[in-house]
Amino acid sequence: CALIVSLAYRMRISRGKIREFLHDWLGIELSTGTIQRCMEESARASFPVEDQLVEEVINSELLHVDETPHKEKKTLSWLWTFVTRYSVLYFIGHRSAEIITNLLGESHVGWLMSDGYSVYRKYAKRLRCWAHLLRKAKGLEGSLDRKVQRFGRRVHEIRGALMDAVYEAREGPPPGDLKQIHARLLKELRELCETMKGAPHEKASALAGEFLNLTVRSN
Repeated sequence: CALIVSLAYRMRISRGKIREFLHDWLGIELSTGTIQRCMEESARASFPVEDQLVEEVINSELLHVDETPHKEKKTLSWLWTFVTRYSVLYFIGHRSAEIITNLLGESHVGWLMSDGYSVYRKYAKRLRCWAHLLRKAKGLEGSLDRKVQRFGRRVHEIRGALMDAVYEAREGPPPGDLKQIHARLLKELRELCETMKGAPHEKASALAGEFLNLTVRSN
């Protein structure tokens, strides 16, 4: 059954093609009905595993969440990924607050690592994914607008300095409070973003808004 499930869901092969593969390569003769029943039995057998994964996600100290477009035939859905230290849970559904609310509700009290999607902002213990922000800042560096170029470049530089400080702190205790030590850089970043928040350049304005949402949450 594991091979059949993998062919159907991982390789996205139709029941008829699975039947053909099993016959031609393994000499196994199965009807499409038997293949379907095998998949249904596998789904029923995995129910306890799903409950365990949900429990691990809810009780995790650090939870990474992301969502990406996922097409099923002609229907556009979203693939949600919930990653803890030891497990990964997938959901396919709409891109809305309903998915994460139904899963986590008010039960998750650990840290939530995410991108800037607004549905995550209600969680007080939220960490922002720097990789998303860095990619957007680097994109602005290639803009034809010089003001936008400078904004993207400086954000990239400040981000680099702050991340270096974080990595150094992991190696040993810093000489003081990191927020106080780098107060000048944080102030500069905030002022840059406040200046660009209303800029006519849509992507620069959006990135500035994301940073401001982040700094407001951390204050």
